[in-house]
Amino acid sequence: MEALSRLQDHVAPFSFGEVEAIVTVEIGSRISKAFLDFESEPMAAASLGQVHRATLRDGRVVAVKVQRPGVRERVAEDLEAMQEIAGMLDAHTSSSSGHPAARWRWSSRSCAVTGRRSSPP
Repeated sequence: MEALSRLQDHVAPFSFGEVEAIVTVEIGSRISKAFLDFESEPMAAASLGQVHRATLRDGRVVAVKVQRPGVRERVAEDLEAMQEIAGMLDAHTSSSSGHPAARWRWSSRSCAVTGRRSSPP
């Protein structure tokens, strides 16, 4: 449990001006037109985004998740770096020593790095 607690994000929220701009683009309408109420202070903030409490025009209370500006690009850069590391592992790992080499593959569709053992020759 202690190890998991070290992984928690301790990041400051991004500005409400940025939230307004992102939400306006995503829903195609200003916040004031789409919601009866939209709290400017987030309920939670993390490295990938933050969550704001809002009330829809029909009175339903909702949570609005807003992706942090630039996070998509940073994740793509991180995945590219992991792909390079995986390529170096593949290039410098040999199964000839009796230990199966790790084969790594990166999928941009799933945005996940998967590891799998190569089959013996």
